[in-house]
Amino acid sequence: MMRTHGTPPFTTAVVHGGPGAKGSLYFLAKELSAYTGVLEPIQTQYTPQALTEELKEQLTPFAQTPLVGVGHSWGAWLLLLTARQYPQIFKKLILIGCPPLTPQYATQIEERRLENLPLPLAKRYVQALKTLRQGPPEVQAAALQELGALCERADNVDPLDLGPDPDGLQPDEKAFSHVWPLAQELRQNGELLNVLRQLALPVTLIQGQQDPHPAQGVYEPFAQCAKPLTVHILPACGHNPFAERQAKGTFYTLLRKLILAN
Repeated sequence: MMRTHGTPPFTTAVVHGGPGAKGSLYFLAKELSAYTGVLEPIQTQYTPQALTEELKEQLTPFAQTPLVGVGHSWGAWLLLLTARQYPQIFKKLILIGCPPLTPQYATQIEERRLENLPLPLAKRYVQALKTLRQGPPEVQAAALQELGALCERADNVDPLDLGPDPDGLQPDEKAFSHVWPLAQELRQNGELLNVLRQLALPVTLIQGQQDPHPAQGVYEPFAQCAKPLTVHILPACGHNPFAERQAKGTFYTLLRKLILAN
């Protein structure tokens, strides 16, 4: 599935996170469409490699000229994986709220989230995560919904309610439960570092200062692989800059400049 925003040519693609957070970048895409045609691919596959191939197939018909790839959270990883295999599709990459690329920083994410939640909510977070990973299929949808709500509370500073997806897209709990463990293996076994070593595109990182995903977990692996990375840290901002009341204006001004730059 592909949603388009604005008018052709479609030269920017936004890649949602999750895995399985279908439609989560709708409002970001609408905002960007004021000055660039925007592609919003909706992923449907259940392994990182299948998602890479799907994204390539979704974007190739529009990539007469290389696209600006904008990836949020897991979508940042998916962009890196796809750009490694199909660099001709992209002009440059912009990573937003990118998870750590090496294991030593990954443990900080849950610790920071739990610190940001009062104790009763922290206990619910732990239980929802356990249910999503180990529970029967019939309860996973509810667990994913609760986990998403708790992450929203823990991951953001002053969040805005952007409203529901206009097409009724819902998070895909099967995608999360299938894809994320495989994605974590790519981090654990060093494959993400191999991706960086083979990358030949300009990359920019935009990270909220209060994002539980530490920016060091991205810019240090880039430095380790001797790959340049431009970094922007936004104050009063968590994991979703496009939905942060205090940071939204700065974020969109920066993103416009990055997208339109040669």
